[in-house]
Amino acid sequence: VERRAIAEQMPVPFTDESALTSGQASRSFEQLQFEKEAAKRGDIGADLRERGVNQSLTLEKNFDALVDRAQPLTLDSREIGKNVDRALVNKANYAMNRVNAAYNKAREAGELESPVDMTPVAAKLAELEKFEGLAPNAGAIRREAIRLGAVEADEAGALVGRTMSINDSEMLRQFVNDSTDWTNRREALIGKRMLQAIDETTEGAGGDLFKAARKLRRDYAIEFENTGLTKRLLGSKRGTSERSIAYDDVFKTVILDAPLEEMNKVRSTLINAGPDGRQAWADLKAKTIDTIKEAAQSASQRDEAGRPLLSADKLQKSIKALDREGKLESLFGKKQAQTMRDLGELASVIYTAPPGAINTSNTASALQVALDSLGTFVVTGIPAPAATALREAAKYARDRKLKQRI
Repeated sequence: VERRAIAEQMPVPFTDESALTSGQASRSFEQLQFEKEAAKRGDIGADLRERGVNQSLTLEKNFDALVDRAQPLTLDSREIGKNVDRALVNKANYAMNRVNAAYNKAREAGELESPVDMTPVAAKLAELEKFEGLAPNAGAIRREAIRLGAVEADEAGALVGRTMSINDSEMLRQFVNDSTDWTNRREALIGKRMLQAIDETTEGAGGDLFKAARKLRRDYAIEFENTGLTKRLLGSKRGTSERSIAYDDVFKTVILDAPLEEMNKVRSTLINAGPDGRQAWADLKAKTIDTIKEAAQSASQRDEAGRPLLSADKLQKSIKALDREGKLESLFGKKQAQTMRDLGELASVIYTAPPGAINTSNTASALQVALDSLGTFVVTGIPAPAATALREAAKYARDRKLKQRI
């Protein structure tokens, strides 16, 4: 009852000519065995074979319906990558323009000229000196701090902090962000510690305008610089103009490969990036469903209509892989995630049977025909002409009974 109810409640219901058979609904070994064998018997099993074709088509239509719900503009990986990039770039530019405007306002008010003591920066650089041969940004930040005059070496060679303006400290802060590969764990650790040290020097300094500008800058860094996946989507490979992530790989990187937390951060940025960003996210969702369907299609098995069959095993694996990481509900919400789980289960119901229920070699069917003949000719001892007539009559009766059961 539950299996039938679930099948009938799908976006494209499994009803009428695609409804579950008795064997599929009950998972009864004997009933499934009968259905699988009967389906092989020429015209008699045509209805069962047609039912299988209709069910395959309905299963495929359900995935297409879920794709349509997302209202995608495209399912092409490269186009999706371009759309995601355009939305992220526009959002990043808008956010940075706000940051620059806020800093200019504070600068015009003279709030960035206030002096700050860079002693905490000198102490942090000394602490991180051991990483200079291990992380490229460690040495680069040290050299830039000396060049800007934030620190200097004393007679013993130890770094000591100097006094500099908030404006110059912001230049050092920007350099830390730009020189750090936030996708590299060691570089990210060094970058975060240096930013904390710089923020410590400017804590409480300047006026309200500077504080407002600093908050906007911090928010920008969290969203676009300190989030490794977003930074990679926007960035280029070091020393080249080549994108860190090719357009063709954006979908796979964001949806299939990225950890749930990173995927959700990109989702938040896109959804808050206006209509283009929301459309890009809708395209990513639709592409996920389409990819699940395509990955489950058999390369060799086709139904009587020539359409590729869906592999219940591959379908379940794809759905469970997303579900295991929490991505299924994060992408589609609880209701649609459950619909996809149910479709995976229905595929198993339609395409599989308990071990032994399916006779793939057809020996059982052939044996049944042979036994019928032996039963007529040998056991009865009736002469051949009469036996033939009797056999045909018996066959007609059996076929009629079989068709009624089907």
